[in-house]
Amino acid sequence: MTLTDERRHEPDSNDSGPPASSDAERARALVEEGLYAEAEQLITGAVRELEDGGAAAELAGALTTQGVVFARLGRDEESAEVLRHALKTAEEAGANSVAGAAGLTLVEEHALGGALSPEELLEVYREADRLLEETRHTESAARLRNCARLVMRRLAGVQLGDESFTLFDAVHEIEARLIARALEEAEGSVTRAAQLLGLRHQTFLAMLNTRHQHLMDKRKPRGKRRRSIIKRWD
Repeated sequence: MTLTDERRHEPDSNDSGPPASSDAERARALVEEGLYAEAEQLITGAVRELEDGGAAAELAGALTTQGVVFARLGRDEESAEVLRHALKTAEEAGANSVAGAAGLTLVEEHALGGALSPEELLEVYREADRLLEETRHTESAARLRNCARLVMRRLAGVQLGDESFTLFDAVHEIEARLIARALEEAEGSVTRAAQLLGLRHQTFLAMLNTRHQHLMDKRKPRGKRRRSIIKRWD
């Protein structure tokens, strides 16, 4: 993966200045060289400085680099969270090309891991495609095609011949898909979803709270229990 897209935006008048920009550029160069520990030190400082007053688009670019660094260091959950933040920050600032690049990076780094569910992966890809619709150039088009292949592979499920295949991962992925589908059909009702899956309510909740926390947002918020209208007599 290259980091060219994050370099393409122009800083605005609120740019925090050369130090953060220089550190971010040096961090990207270190990533290309595979020096991730060194890159982490530089990009962490750059992100901190930009968060204190830098341009939103430049901050998003630095966050994207930080997300790549975290992924290469094996910190997948942190990486995915930072990349989500980069996408949102750039999109809210109207920097579509930077937001699209962040989305593509999220797909590239986590398409075949456990940090993103298949559903979120597809959603991120579609968003990146939309964001890059008007600003697409040769490199972005190539990345979109590659990301499309990654998304299709993930949606096809874990294959027995895959290099990283494990039975646990295959079962986990199938389980996640069935739970997501049950929650959708049950309109977020945990009780109804458990029934659809033939599980006890508490068993289903335990699965959500442990193995499938990324699906918690699909459940309907728990309503307050109604107070009994029958008056208790002492």
